[in-house]
Amino acid sequence: MDSLYEAVVQCVEETVVNVLVAGRTMIGRDGHRSPGFPVERLPDLLSR
Repeated sequence: MDSLYEAVVQCVEETVVNVLVAGRTMIGRDGHRSPGFPVERLPDLLSR
């Protein structure tokens, strides 16, 4: 069962990283801005 949990954790981590990289800055209704993730910071964050 431990191998299954390990696989689930790795899949979730990969999914979160993919979502962060895919997110772009968006400007929505009434000029509300949702900034994208700074992809250049990702290697530093993942190495911690």
